[in-house]
Amino acid sequence: MSRLLVYVHYNKYNDYSEYVDYQLREITPLFDRTVFVSNSQLSTSIIERLQTKFNISNLIIRENIGFDFAAWRDGLFSLDRQEILEFDSITFMNDTCFGPIWDMDSYYQYFEQQEDVDFWGMTNHSEVPNSKPYIPEHLQSYFMVFKKSVFNSDIFLHFMKNVVNYSEVQNVIDQYETQLTKLLLNDGFRYRSILDTTKIENKGKLNFSLDHPKELMEKRIPLLKVKLFELHQPIAPSILEEIKKQSNYPTDLIIDHLTQIYYPDSVFKLSQKLLKKETALFNHDEHFNGAVILHLTDLWAFNIIIDKLNELMDIFNLIISVETEKMEKSIRLELEKLGIEAQVFIVEKSTFAFSPLYQFRDIISSYDYIGFMNSFMIDSDDFYSGRSIYTELSEMMFTKTESILFEFLNNNNIGVVFPDIPTSFRLQRLVDADMENKLSKELNQVWSEVSERKKIDFSAFDSFVMPYGGAVWLKRDVVSHLLKIPVSQLIKDDYYKRNKLLSLIDRLVIYLAWDKGYDFRVIENTKSLPSFIDNKVLNRQKVYQEVETIKEIEVIKEVKVEVIKEVKIPVYPDFYINMSDLNNSNIKNLFIVPFKALKFIIKWNYSKWRTGRKEKK
Repeated sequence: MSRLLVYVHYNKYNDYSEYVDYQLREITPLFDRTVFVSNSQLSTSIIERLQTKFNISNLIIRENIGFDFAAWRDGLFSLDRQEILEFDSITFMNDTCFGPIWDMDSYYQYFEQQEDVDFWGMTNHSEVPNSKPYIPEHLQSYFMVFKKSVFNSDIFLHFMKNVVNYSEVQNVIDQYETQLTKLLLNDGFRYRSILDTTKIENKGKLNFSLDHPKELMEKRIPLLKVKLFELHQPIAPSILEEIKKQSNYPTDLIIDHLTQIYYPDSVFKLSQKLLKKETALFNHDEHFNGAVILHLTDLWAFNIIIDKLNELMDIFNLIISVETEKMEKSIRLELEKLGIEAQVFIVEKSTFAFSPLYQFRDIISSYDYIGFMNSFMIDSDDFYSGRSIYTELSEMMFTKTESILFEFLNNNNIGVVFPDIPTSFRLQRLVDADMENKLSKELNQVWSEVSERKKIDFSAFDSFVMPYGGAVWLKRDVVSHLLKIPVSQLIKDDYYKRNKLLSLIDRLVIYLAWDKGYDFRVIENTKSLPSFIDNKVLNRQKVYQEVETIKEIEVIKEVKVEVIKEVKIPVYPDFYINMSDLNNSNIKNLFIVPFKALKFIIKWNYSKWRTGRKEKK
């Protein structure tokens, strides 16, 4: 049997994902000829790669007008009718699915032997009788195979030649996907689908390719829709695990593509972002050009970290920034005692975590990778107000360096690696979605100035994945993108706006990497805690109100009268950050609050004391 594949590709960022490469590698051997149509503007290097790697005979680059049906039209009629009729079957397929997860050749072998089947596919869609427009039973169009009896007919060729370049995808669905099956059935052709959904209980959800992953997995449907994982995030990790158990499909391809096409930090994708523990040995001298950059405001911060850095000095250059000549002298003396070489610079006082990077951007621009930490948010050496957090962050940053280097050097998609949330931050509720959302307007403003390709609406975000305390490993491209943020412009504004905007920068790191096409990894915190802690903390009331009776003097008809009133006073059960109150001169940034917890404790106890006094009275 001679087979033709007309394959349609589309990527809204004009990229070419590795899952498409895997898909073509697995399926093109099933066909005698492949026509590749891209509705994206692919680069010359990708086009050459496709032509040489997969022996594609016709490669068409077009605008995304008319969507997949118009692309199939152009791909099919890039061959003349005589060429078309040389084949026994024509497969229309697009790249909206991952796979093949399971074998596809057996299905071709089976259906080619079925004389009562003229066309077939993966899944069908039941009739929706009262729909407007009417939706008849139809074969879903992401994968359709037509035998010669169909494509040799005038009705099929006429249908395909008259496909219109609609600008709305719903028109394509209404006019083409839902109508082609009915048209062919009315002309006497017969079809089958691997999963006949018309005979399965659907619970009111008719789109089995998206709404019923359990049935798809049980039937071992070789192709799973890309959108399925985003629509079923609570069970998506389980679907991935089943794919790993039942097939050889590389599930990393799923995460990599979903990260680039959708936002990179959904709950499902976060579950797959922990840094893998690697023990493989490799020669980083030949490949690695990196630096560790420390901004130190206290000598104890240097002493905590130096034992870990001692082991890394053969790999990294060490750059240290300080804010005073006294601190510079102390650090140089310590370095001399330890026999460690480092560049030491005096910089302006930090106003936000990444401030030192902006001050010596020319020095760090030559490094392929940098590890960065800043102790500026810790203004004392008290263990409970910061030292434990800094120690915990440094443990994550510098005790798993081999795994971090391995990830950078062996995964070109990784641009950012940073520690998981420190223990102290998990034990108290600092912010919530409403508070974080107060930053969305400014975040969107900054993003519009620095983004290169991708759009984000931060008003839709509930929270942010970000490096706490500025502790992070960055690839050069991401550092460059980060340093494009117009910090000098931000700090010219009034104090309230300046502090609000500077708090945005920490939140933008992984999204800037995403804008450049990079993913991130999270370094696991070895201090494991029961997840019930998160459940307790996050479901605690953020604020409740107490009623207090007060006396006021009011003037009523020119007579002073003592009036008793009841007023509601908000009481905060946590060390809670009000993002609208960043003009308070006591709040340097988001991270200063945990280290000023004592202030909140005093307020809390004072409030309880007042309440107790009133009750006794």
